[in-house]
Amino acid sequence: MPENRPKIVPPSIQLHLTLEMPYNTYFLGDLLVRSQALLEQERALEKRTVSIIDLQQRLRAVENIMKIQIRKKTQFHVKVSQGREERIGRNNLINSEKLEIQMNRLQTEQYY
Repeated sequence: MPENRPKIVPPSIQLHLTLEMPYNTYFLGDLLVRSQALLEQERALEKRTVSIIDLQQRLRAVENIMKIQIRKKTQFHVKVSQGREERIGRNNLINSEKLEIQMNRLQTEQYY
């Protein structure tokens, strides 16, 4: 079972450890005090992060709308081409029936 005690860092390693703090933070007693500029920078970064997330959501929404429109256009074109094929088929059938009727008339006229 591991121990949860803090580990002691030897002095040789302590020399290599540095504490990195932004230049505009300082300690006032035990309290870490941040300057107004740092707070404003953090707020600006937060706003940028939120706006990036918002832009990503908007982009996804627009992409979804475009996909739906493309799908609808494709379905429309398929229906149009099917309708065209059906009309052509009906027209061919009607034309063949007309031709058959004309042939029958000609045959009857020739017969009499």
